[in-house]
Amino acid sequence: KMDEVIKIITNSSSFDILIIYFSGHGYLNNIRFYNENISKNKFYNLINESLKSDINLILILDCCYSESFYKEQKNNKIKYLNLFSSCRYFEKSNEGIVNYNKNLFKYLKPNIIENSKIVLGIFSYNLCKLLYKKKKFDLNYFLNINNIIIWKIIEKKFNQKFIII
Repeated sequence: KMDEVIKIITNSSSFDILIIYFSGHGYLNNIRFYNENISKNKFYNLINESLKSDINLILILDCCYSESFYKEQKNNKIKYLNLFSSCRYFEKSNEGIVNYNKNLFKYLKPNIIENSKIVLGIFSYNLCKLLYKKKKFDLNYFLNINNIIIWKIIEKKFNQKFIII
């Protein structure tokens, strides 16, 4: 829920970079947190109001119409926005069935379909796979991840482009 995200930010000490990763349902200028739709303006306002100091925001969205969540005018405490988008503002994201690997996916009890297979966004799967290969989270590597050939393959095979704004 969005209020849980805000609570985490509010209860945290001061920081320079905030990374928010969202995988789920997206609509034009909206994302869906459980049972509530959050508009991009409300999302950025809530984040901004909960911040104690200026930050750079890295927002990773694996959802339909994710590029539409880009906001040109930042709020006063969000000084820089880097949006990693799984598709353009007029497109839907793709999902697939993949083999579950407990080392690759760090969340608990994923939605396993059958024989250790899970439904996962193409974008999320490949992002996790690339970061896992590096064995560590390196922000410089992460911000340059768009140069890796896998995104060209996804674009060609699934007509889904990895976008960093």
